[in-house]
Amino acid sequence: MPPNNLTPACRRKRNAAVATITNTDPQYMTPEQLRLRQLIIDTADSSFRQKGIKKVTMDEVSKNIHMSKRTLYQFFREKEELVLACVKNNLDREQQFVTQISVRSANALEVILHLLEYRIQDFGSASDYYLREINRYPTVAQYFKNRRAQSMKELVELLNIGVEQGVFVDNINFEVFSKCMGFLSDSVLQRDRGMEEFSISDYMRHFVVTLFRGCATDKGREIIDEFCQQNCPN
Repeated sequence: MPPNNLTPACRRKRNAAVATITNTDPQYMTPEQLRLRQLIIDTADSSFRQKGIKKVTMDEVSKNIHMSKRTLYQFFREKEELVLACVKNNLDREQQFVTQISVRSANALEVILHLLEYRIQDFGSASDYYLREINRYPTVAQYFKNRRAQSMKELVELLNIGVEQGVFVDNINFEVFSKCMGFLSDSVLQRDRGMEEFSISDYMRHFVVTLFRGCATDKGREIIDEFCQQNCPN
């Protein structure tokens, strides 16, 4: 039920859930408290993506879900904590997607291609302000850095699996490959070094895919070409 259409009974249930919050750590929350916390995260993330993080205030977030700012601060003590929760939520969803697609994919290359398409849609829905402002929050920047390092490690593992599956060549240093890709991705996501003229979609579809074609075998290139024909309109 939308927040602005809450019945008196629902409001009493919400108030009761909030009144018993003693710890902002999700592992100590009740199911109802977790539901409210997720509502806050989803609402805030939508606003952050549309307007950028700086322009969205905690007051605006609370008004969007018809919740008092005092109640909001019982879940998130400051804006940076809420931004971090949004980033964690998005990256956790991406990891869940990778887990699911890994089961359905025939090889490591297909996993990578589906992940690229996921990121095109995910980042494509965010304003340039959002992408630039994420790293202005120290705890968020450090968390993002740690998750990216793990992501790069997992990419190397996928590439090596792809070699065994015959979709990638075996004469490339994938450690170097992944670090260079990470550097270039940062430039695009932060919209700096002249990269602001390119959309995230353009970068993913026309540059990243080309990089993977460069380290793919004939079999791998056929998979890439077929995937692009089906999923990557010109």
